[in-house]
This record gives sequence, C-alpha cells and structure tokens, in this order.
Amino acid sequence: MAETVTDTFDYTALQTTIPVPGAITDFAEPIELWEKGTSEARWVEMKRVSRLRPPLETNLNTLKIWEWENGAIRVLPCTANRDVFVRYRRELAYPAAAGTVGFDRIYRALIARTVFLAAKDQPQLQAKADGVYRERMESAIRIPGRDRQVITIRRKPWGYQPRRPIRQEPVV
Repeated sequence: MAETVTDTFDYTALQTTIPVPGAITDFAEPIELWEKGTSEARWVEMKRVSRLRPPLETNLNTLKIWEWENGAIRVLPCTANRDVFVRYRRELAYPAAAGTVGFDRIYRALIARTVFLAAKDQPQLQAKADGVYRERMESAIRIPGRDRQVITIRRKPWGYQPRRPIRQEPVV
C-alpha cells in the first residue's frame, strides 16, 4: 500500500459522515484529515478517535474529531459547511498481464534479497545483503503502520535492579 492525499472536497453541514468522492477509486483507509471553513485561510488537523462520543455542546461549528468505522469516516454533525482533505492509504491496482509493477518502498529490499540469493559461494556478501534486506524490509513495513505505533516500551537490561536508598542508622 502507498500513501497519498486527496484534492479538497466539501463537507455538507449536519452530515454524520464525510463521503469520499467517487473519483477516488483506490481509497483503502484514511490516515489524517484536515479541515477549514470556506472563508478561513488555515487548515486545522482533525483528531482521530477510536470511539466517537456525543459532544458536550450541541451546535459545533468545526468538525474537530473523526473516526474510521466500517469503511466510513464518521464525524459529529457540524452546523457549517467545511472544506476537507485527506491523507490516505491507497490500494495498488492488481497488475495486468505483461504490465509494470510499482514497488513503493520495497524495491531496494528486493534487490538486496536477489543479491543474497545469487551469492551462494560468497558468505560475506550474502551476510551483508541479508542485513540490508532485513533493514529495508523493516523500514518498508514500519512506515505504513506508523500511526498505530503510539506505545513505546523500553526494556530493562538483563539483571536490572532498581537502586535502593542507603539506609543510615541514627548516630547515638
């Protein structure tokens, strides 16, 4: 999958979903949404939530938050028309017979793997190509999943013991 952005399209007031224009045929899922009023100059990023809850106020004049659920971009109803654009993941078209294939971020990893397979008699070259292959594949896989990588875990080294304060006896 690859990432791209849409052209600006319209959100109509009081809608509960943002319809993706029909001209976009490769839409897989949204990554970021941006909004602005028709008379405003600045785009504002909308916050993605996992559960869209009713607002505390009833008359919202901006969209602010969105949710991706069952193939639709859900929002809370807004009382004003807004301009929206989306950065999204797109599905690559299935290649036709004898057609060209576009490898987004994976091409160099495949070259390194080909070198690995071709270097049967050269273990040093094979080890280096395998390292390059693994590194590039990891970066190709990690970038599309970056918006889901929100928790960082720091592992403690082997044999880690937290420092305890030194206990001092009172002097008599």
